[in-house]
Amino acid sequence: MALDRWTFSGRTPGSATGDPVSRPPWLRDAVEGVELRPGRRAGASTRRGCRKGRAGSRVQPFLNGEQTVYLTLARHGETTWSRTGQHTGRTDLPLTERGQAQARALAVRLEGSEFDAMLSSPSQRARDTAAATGREFATDERLVELDYGAYEGLTTVQIRGRRPAWDLWFDGCPDGETVDDVALRVDAVLQDLIESGARSALLVGHSHTFRVLAARYLGMEPQAGRLFRLDTATLSELGEYHARPVVVRWNTSDHLA
Repeated sequence: MALDRWTFSGRTPGSATGDPVSRPPWLRDAVEGVELRPGRRAGASTRRGCRKGRAGSRVQPFLNGEQTVYLTLARHGETTWSRTGQHTGRTDLPLTERGQAQARALAVRLEGSEFDAMLSSPSQRARDTAAATGREFATDERLVELDYGAYEGLTTVQIRGRRPAWDLWFDGCPDGETVDDVALRVDAVLQDLIESGARSALLVGHSHTFRVLAARYLGMEPQAGRLFRLDTATLSELGEYHARPVVVRWNTSDHLA
């Protein structure tokens, strides 16, 4: 089965200025098979909109053809900020000693696995994790972590001390990104993988970016990524079951024991 046709109900994620953007070719108008809750119209939002515009839509993917793009997602190893819960977007931190050990454990876990495509975020923590596998990765700027803007380096507790009702998934970050902005990036990554004909891909990257990517792969709004916890140096797999995109495994850490 191939992820070569997706259908889309509602409007696409807004641009950084809040203006609608063109739909990728794999996002189509609503077709039969899209399920809406009773009393809800296509595109109705579930919560308040983001500062920069949001994907107030319900997405339903359909898989056709002869193959599915199976994704293996490896989050980078520990950094000093991930250990303390500080939001790390564009700050380019190296791995800690523990993070380096985690990266080596990931490499052992992946031994014997083959992938048609291997992509890494350009951030040092992701590149170092990828390098530990001994494989050759292409760097993809679209896999960088969400830009936390004015909240870079702060913990959630610190942010809510200033803004008690803040919720990253619905409010975004001042001078940074919203999850809808990230969705635009990962949608493009998924589209490129589909068009390349790859049957499997290994991606090394970051928590919020991968959580949004998982939601989009599964046909959900970007905000649904809030339901997927993702710890450092864990492995996750997305694939297909009975012609539906599914979570094969998520946030596994048995290789770190």
